[in-house]
Amino acid sequence: MDNLGIMPSMVEEHLEKTLTRVEEEGGIISWKSREDRRQIIHECILAVTRIEKALVERVIPFSYTPAYRFEVPMRMPHPRGGTEVIHLVGEMDITGFRGEEDFFVYDVKHTKNDEYWRKTAAQLTFYALVVEAENGVRPKEVGLFQPLCTEQVKIIEVRDDWRQQMLQRIMSMCNDIWNNDETPRTDYSKCGWCDVKHACVKFRPVMVNGKKMMEL
Repeated sequence: MDNLGIMPSMVEEHLEKTLTRVEEEGGIISWKSREDRRQIIHECILAVTRIEKALVERVIPFSYTPAYRFEVPMRMPHPRGGTEVIHLVGEMDITGFRGEEDFFVYDVKHTKNDEYWRKTAAQLTFYALVVEAENGVRPKEVGLFQPLCTEQVKIIEVRDDWRQQMLQRIMSMCNDIWNNDETPRTDYSKCGWCDVKHACVKFRPVMVNGKKMMEL
């Protein structure tokens, strides 16, 4: 958080560097309209300006880690008996603690949709399980920083039934792996969030008229 207070002035420079890198890597940038670029800059400046209040009140005075990459072990029952250690892997935007057994997790969302938080229940539940597996206690505060929304800080109560559902999903994935079941999903609704599309048969590239395309 070293850039607190000067983040708004950094937006345009960061955007320019990003655009330059994309073009150097052969990427193509398409704007929706003549005003699209200006609107993006405006919203980014507004977002980083508004989020500072939440950072100052809920994060900076305490011990915290931004962009926390985790690989946390957890024991799960094996279908052939006993248990086996699995690893929960991912990244949290912000996590930390305010004191003994007072852990917090925040995810940052650049959205103007006041109802978007409803789509994050599974994500935040997963993060809460990770904190519990790593530290032995549940986080006391889990929520979203959504500076473009009416409610800029949205605290979410991770319900017990959400935890059970997430544990069941994790267990189901473990069983698929242990049983060598690599059958892909029948729908594509979650594929956009998948980090291993490159290994999925549904996204295996095929040659069409000399060009690589996805056979979906």
